[in-house]
Amino acid sequence: MRLVVLLCGFLLFTPAAFAEEGDEPEEDAVPEIIYMALTPQFTVNLLGNKHYLRTSIQLQLANDEIKEAIEANDPAIRHTLNCIVKQQPSGRYFKQQR
Repeated sequence: MRLVVLLCGFLLFTPAAFAEEGDEPEEDAVPEIIYMALTPQFTVNLLGNKHYLRTSIQLQLANDEIKEAIEANDPAIRHTLNCIVKQQPSGRYFKQQR
């Protein structure tokens, strides 16, 4: 849950930080959409039952400035995502078989 809040906050407030006074969006302009994969895949050991989770994460970005900011902070972002995911009990991701 923290991950979702972190990413949403980052993606929502970053464009406002880079905006300059007088910047007005053009009504007919089509927004540029960039997809950025966080590579390599995440492999995280989960708490309990010797399970691990392997996942790929892809971000949808509004412009190249945000992409550059994410690339500059990639190690910190990856570390935070790993910490959040590995703290979850394995039962959250896997159904227990009897």
